[in-house]
Amino acid sequence: MAVEHPPMAPDAIHNAANSTGPPRTDEEIDGRIAVIGLACRYPGARDAEEFWSGLRAGVESISRFAPAPGADARTVPAGGVVPDIDRFDAALFGLSARDAALLDPQQRILLECCWEALETAGYDTLRYPGTIGIFAGQATSAYLRVIQDWAGSGDRIPARRVELGNDKDFCATSVAYHLDLRGPAVGVQSACSTSLVATHLAAQSLLGGECDMALAGGVSLRIPQETGYLAEQGIKSADGHCRAFDKDASGSVPGGGCGVVLLKPLAAALRDNDPVRAVILGSAVNNDGAARVSYTAPGVEGQAAVVREALDIAGVAPRTVSYVEAHGTGTPLGDVIEVTALTAAFDSADDPPGWCGLGSVKTNIGHADAASGVGGLIKTVLALEHELIPPTLHHRTPNPAIDFASSPFYVVTSATPWPRSAAAPRRAGVSSFGMGGTNAHVVVEEAPRADASPVRHDAAEVLLLSARTPDVLDQIADRLGDFLHRHPETALTDVAHTLRVGRRFLPYRAAGVWSNTGEAARGLRARLLTRGHARDSVRQVALVLADPDRASGGAPARQAPRVVPELLTAVAHWAPAFAPEYARLATVVMDETGCDLLGDGRLLLFAAQLAAARQLAAWSVGFGTATGTGAGAWAAAYLAGETDLRRAVRAVADGVPAAPGPRGAGSLPTAGPGGLVVALGGPAPDGRAADVVVPLRDRSAEQTRGDLYTALGFLWTQGAAVPQADETRGGERPRRVPLPGYPFVRDRHWLDPKPTATSMRQVLLGQLDGMRRQLADLSAIQDSDESRHPHAH
Repeated sequence: MAVEHPPMAPDAIHNAANSTGPPRTDEEIDGRIAVIGLACRYPGARDAEEFWSGLRAGVESISRFAPAPGADARTVPAGGVVPDIDRFDAALFGLSARDAALLDPQQRILLECCWEALETAGYDTLRYPGTIGIFAGQATSAYLRVIQDWAGSGDRIPARRVELGNDKDFCATSVAYHLDLRGPAVGVQSACSTSLVATHLAAQSLLGGECDMALAGGVSLRIPQETGYLAEQGIKSADGHCRAFDKDASGSVPGGGCGVVLLKPLAAALRDNDPVRAVILGSAVNNDGAARVSYTAPGVEGQAAVVREALDIAGVAPRTVSYVEAHGTGTPLGDVIEVTALTAAFDSADDPPGWCGLGSVKTNIGHADAASGVGGLIKTVLALEHELIPPTLHHRTPNPAIDFASSPFYVVTSATPWPRSAAAPRRAGVSSFGMGGTNAHVVVEEAPRADASPVRHDAAEVLLLSARTPDVLDQIADRLGDFLHRHPETALTDVAHTLRVGRRFLPYRAAGVWSNTGEAARGLRARLLTRGHARDSVRQVALVLADPDRASGGAPARQAPRVVPELLTAVAHWAPAFAPEYARLATVVMDETGCDLLGDGRLLLFAAQLAAARQLAAWSVGFGTATGTGAGAWAAAYLAGETDLRRAVRAVADGVPAAPGPRGAGSLPTAGPGGLVVALGGPAPDGRAADVVVPLRDRSAEQTRGDLYTALGFLWTQGAAVPQADETRGGERPRRVPLPGYPFVRDRHWLDPKPTATSMRQVLLGQLDGMRRQLADLSAIQDSDESRHPHAH
C-alpha cells in the first residue's frame, strides 16, 4: 500500500522561501506572468467547474464500451469521451451550417474555449485596445475520415476549405480570425507536450512585448470516440486504467479534450484589476536529443535539465515547491524516469524524504495528447485557488523501481488540504513531456493575496446583458441571477463593470438597475429587465432640457429650489465627468450673480442638467442635437458650444428668454427618423414625447444616479449607446470578476454520409436477410415447442 503522508502544512516546507505575501516591488513583479482566465472541456467535464468537481471527488472519467463484434482480442473497450463534439454554436462565430460541418471539431472546441477563457477574465476582443496573441496546437485531424466518407457518398469536397478547417497549421490562425486577435498567432506542435510548450511560448511573447495578452493551449479528439484501443505493452493500459507511479501500471488510456489559459504580465494584470488566478514564475523547454534508448523513449537528463532551468528562471528554491503535477502517463519506464529526473533536479539529498506531493491528471481523464499539459496546468491553478490537492487515482503500491524512500516525493492518493503558509506563497511545478523528446516545465505560484476586500457600495448600478437570440438572453439573466444568489459576497460594482467592459455586445439586449447584489439576484431571476433589439446602425439621440419654471409646475424656480442641494454636493459620486466643471460653475455663479449656486433653484437645475448631460456623454451616449426652451435652451446652447458659461449663467439668473439662436447643436445631425429623445429636468418642452425622462427635481444624489443608469440602460438596449468609460467608486476602481459565460447554442454540425444507390441495395438486402433469419428462428422455436408439448393444442 502507498505510504500515508500528513497534509502539506509544515512550515519547514516553506522556510527557504524568498518572499512572503503578494509581490509588491517592481523587481518582485518583473518577469512574472498572471493566469487571468481559463476554460476547458475534458472527458466528463463540459467546463472548468465540472472539471474541478470531478477532480476533487476523485472521479475517473473513462467510459467503458461494449466490445465490438469481431474486434481484436487485444482491444480494451475503454477511453475518454469528450461530450458533445458534434455540436457547435456556428452562428455566434459567423459560420454557416455548411462551413461549421466542414470544420474539424478540434478547431470548433478550441474556438469556444478561447471565447470562454476571455470571458472568465472579463475581456471582449473587439473592445480591448491592446494586442492579444494565441499559441495553440491540435492533434492530427481524425475528422478527415468523416469528411472522406461523406464525400464518398457522392457529395463534392471543397478541398481548400477542408484543408483550412482541418490541417494543424491553421488552428491558431483560425481562432485569431474569428476572434479578431491582432497579436502573434502561432501553431505549436510537439506531440504530448504541445499545450504546455504553447504556454511557455505565450509567456515569452508577453515578456518580449510582442503582445499585451496571450491565449495558450491545445486540443485533441479521437473520432470515433466510443471505441476501444489496442493495448500496447508498456505504452497503453491493458485494463483501461491509468495507474501513475503504481506497481501495476501498464500504460495510459487514450482520452482527449481541450484546455486554454489567458496570460498577461502580472504588473499589467494588477494595474488593470484583473482576476489573477495564479502566477507563472518561470518556465523552460528543451529536448532529450539522442540521450535515450530510442526516439520515442524519455530521457532522465533532459527532463532533469528542464525542471532545473524552470526553477532557476523562477528564482525559487526547490524546497519551496510543495506539489508537482507530473506528466504521469502510468508507463513502467516513463514513471521511473520521471521521478528519477525530478529527484535529480530537486537535489534534496540533505532533506528528509517525502515532503513534496506528486500527482497526475491522466489517472482521471486519460491521456489528452496535445491538450494534456494545459490540463495539468489548469488542474494546478484550480487546486491553488481551492487550497486542495485532488487525489491521484489507482495508486496502491508504489512501483518498486521508483526510489520514493530517497526522494522528496510521495503520490497524493486522497484529497489533501493545501493551506496557505504565513512564510511564503504556495508553489507547484507542472511537467509535460512529448513523444520525440520535447520537454516543458512550468513553475506556478498562488495568486497574490488582495490587500482589501472588494469595493462594496450599496449604490445604483446598471447591469447590461446581451445575446444573439431572445432565448439565450433569458438564459443569461437566469444564470447570472443564480450566480449572484449563490455568491452574495460579489460586489455589484464589479459585476456591472465586468459586464460593461468584458462581454461582447450582441443584438438582443436587456438592462436592469439595482442597488445591491441581493436586489440584482432577485431582479434577474424574475427577469425584471428593460429589453430591446439593437440593429446594426447606431440610433441617434436628441437631448432636450426643460425650462426650470416649467419643471417646477409653474412656481418660480428661484423662489422654490426643490432640487435637493446634496444632488450637486455629491456630484463627484454619480457624475465624475462633471466634477471638474462644477467648481468652475460655482465660481462663475458667484462672480456673475453674487449668490451661492445652491441658493437659486433655476441655476441649480441648470447645473444639474449640465452634470447629467456630461455623465451620459462620458458613458458614450452621443447626442445628435441638444435643444430646450426658456432657460433650458441656454443649457443646450452651452453644451453645444454656442455660448460661453458666463453668458449662460447670467441669462439663466436674469430669466432672459432664449434667443432664437442658442437652441441646438449647430451642424450636428438631428436624431432623425427612429431616433430617441432624452429629457433632462422634466417633461420635454412643446409637448414633445420623450423616450426617457430624468427628473432631477425632488431626487437625492443616489436616486439621480439610478435615473441616469436607467436612461443609459434603455438607450443601450435600443442600440444608441456603447458605454465604455470606467468609473471610480470611493477612490477605488472596480474589478473584473469571473461571471457565468455565454450559454452556447450548440446545434449538431456533422457530415453524415448519404447512402448511394449501391449501398441502398446492400442495406435493403441486409434487411431482407435479417427478416429471413428472424422468421427461421421463430419457426424453429415453434417446432421445438410442439415437440415438447405435442398435446398443447
